Parts: sequence; C-alpha cells; structure tokens
Amino acid sequence: TLSSPKSTLEAKELVLDEHDELTEVEWAPGNNTFGMVAWVFTLRMPEYPSGHKVVVIANDITYKISSFGPIEDQFFYTVTKYAREHGLPRVYLSANSGALNGLGEEVMNIFSCSWNDDEHPEKGIDYIYLNQENYLKVQEKASVLQDHRYYRSAGWSRG
Repeated sequence: TLSSPKSTLEAKELVLDEHDELTEVEWAPGNNTFGMVAWVFTLRMPEYPSGHKVVVIANDITYKISSFGPIEDQFFYTVTKYAREHGLPRVYLSANSGALNGLGEEVMNIFSCSWNDDEHPEKGIDYIYLNQENYLKVQEKASVLQDHRYYRSAGWSRG
C-alpha cells in the first residue's frame, strides 16, 4: 500500500554566487537584490516518495513592484538554462502589478500589434505601434494635458 510522505515539498532557493553561478541555498525570504526569484522544488507523493524535482521562477512583486529589467532577464535566462542542463521542468509564476509604462487606458487601447503570424496570434507579437491617426490623437491628448497640468490625474508622465 502507498503511504503519504512526511514531507511533500522541499524548496531550495537558486541564487547567483560570487562567480555568477547558480547555487541552491536555504535562507530567509526577502534576501534577493532584484525582482526575480527561483527555487528547486522537490515534490513528494505516495507514488514517488523520493520526489520529483522542478525549477520554479517567479517575479517578486515586493521588489520595486516587480519591474522587469536586464538583471531579471539575465537571471531568468540563467535559471532556464540551469533547468535545461539538469533535465528539470521549469515553471514560471507571474505575479506583477502590470507594466510601468505610465500610459493611461485611453492610450493603451489605441496601440496596434504586428503579429508574428497573422493567422496564428498565439505565436506572439513582433512589435506594437501607433498608426498615424492614433499617433495624432496621442499628440493632441498630450497637448491638452500639458496645457491643463493633468499629468498626475490622467496617469501620464512627462518622461
């Protein structure tokens, strides 16, 4: 008969050492110095009491609202490479507050997408853009906002 393991989950955090190599550590949460964290989870179940390992990556919403920059990108790549090299599945858990682009909803909704494949949007986008008509709308809106100093209330920024 199968019995439940005493410990169903073991987690070791993956961190970069002084040589930018990933190493497994056990430490208190909140020691990361950028907005992404990763772990190696060992999941144990009655059928596999010795456990299965999986790499989990997550952006950290408690660090600068989980903004994603070059350091986070490099860490994500390094952890993904680690998972591949060790033959482990990789799971990405996304928890963020949204893009920090400073655009109001009325502006975000007028951007257009150039799809990688028009017939298969699930293949992603190549880039986003404003057509001439919508670009002029943004320019007009920016001019009105600047004249009336509504930057903060509209969610726009000068930069």
